[in-house]
Amino acid sequence: MRLIVVVFFTLFSIVSFSALVLVNLYDETGYLVLDKDFPIVFKASLREKKAFKDFVVDFFEPVEIAVSYIPMPKESFLITEKGFIVGTNNCDLNISAEIFQKLFENFQCSFQPISVIVDEYPVEIFQDKIIVKKNISKQKLKEFLSIFFQPKDVEKLVKIYSGPGTYTLWQAEDYVHFAEISFPGIGGTIIPIFKYPEERFELTWYLNGQKHVGICVTFGVGENNISCFIEDEKLFDTKIFVTPVQFVEVEKSLELGERYNLAGIFPSGLSSIDGLVGKVLILSFEPDKIVLEKISIVDSTAPQIDLVLNKLSERFYRINVDVFDHSAVKTDVFLDGEKLPFLSGLIELNSDFHLITVIAEDNFSNQNFLAKIVRRPLQPCTEHMIVFSKERVLDIGGFKFVSPYMRFWVKEDAKTRVMIDGVEKIFDEN
Repeated sequence: MRLIVVVFFTLFSIVSFSALVLVNLYDETGYLVLDKDFPIVFKASLREKKAFKDFVVDFFEPVEIAVSYIPMPKESFLITEKGFIVGTNNCDLNISAEIFQKLFENFQCSFQPISVIVDEYPVEIFQDKIIVKKNISKQKLKEFLSIFFQPKDVEKLVKIYSGPGTYTLWQAEDYVHFAEISFPGIGGTIIPIFKYPEERFELTWYLNGQKHVGICVTFGVGENNISCFIEDEKLFDTKIFVTPVQFVEVEKSLELGERYNLAGIFPSGLSSIDGLVGKVLILSFEPDKIVLEKISIVDSTAPQIDLVLNKLSERFYRINVDVFDHSAVKTDVFLDGEKLPFLSGLIELNSDFHLITVIAEDNFSNQNFLAKIVRRPLQPCTEHMIVFSKERVLDIGGFKFVSPYMRFWVKEDAKTRVMIDGVEKIFDEN
């Protein structure tokens, strides 16, 4: 574990111990805490890697004896209540000679038990943060952090802990800043801006002596005395005066799509009224008054229809229907009473007379229609002329003529019957 800076510790809730030895099984790093000194970091080794809590109650020092056949330890060691041996070589917990000497002297001088804790704490300590590598109970986290930080800082970190991750160590004044917003005649609010949003706290506010717990505070017209706390730490204390002004209400009606100069703000959070039908409120601020505009937006305008018909040949036409409105529109196109499945496409006109009808209705039941009559021009006729050797009696449809020639026109695919000197003749385009 990388240890950058440590601060004064709180020795859990046990105040009768003269020292604490804590070994982290996560990386086999040991910490020695003597009285209220800074923790001393050392490397430890264990005969068996298992968690336990105990305390030193006795010690052993090697003695000189005359006989050599009685094997006796040649080094000093400490003994816990459960018989656990703490020393420098071949013990249950092995530490460096320097650390052992400090422990040994402390125990001899104070005759107070030395707490020994061996457990896994998957936590890395840095100057401005801690990194929790694996899940750990809040109780164990508090136990471990208490070596390095003051009680109030430990409580803050334990409170925001929710699982593996990075948790920032902070001072309140660096952790949160505030934005103040106020409007004459209305009031305002103070909003906290947290440096680390994932570690957001509820704040305690005092507004004119009234306590309020929440993420922000709002205040009204006049003088407001406001103070803010995180836990028991005061963040600021201020006075804010909101000027009272005249309040004016104005009612207006607009047609959907009508342009309007919006010189104000929408309390609802809207940014514009484009395409909106209904009622909206707009606040505008002037030096001596606040204007509240109550605007009713209606749609009473029928859709506008544009029909274009382009002739492609004698029988085929391209039709294109465009409908303009400020709301959604349903449009139907009919050709001689039959509904077309499209607004733009190719149609065939077989006869000389046709009726095209367009019906459009918007979302607010405003309707419009357009009718167009299409007359196909007469088809060109084939011109013929017959010259007789003498005058003949011609009977065409009951009309009789005497003429030495006959000039006529016959439409495509048409025939006509003519009596010439009483003899019937049939003429076509050929």
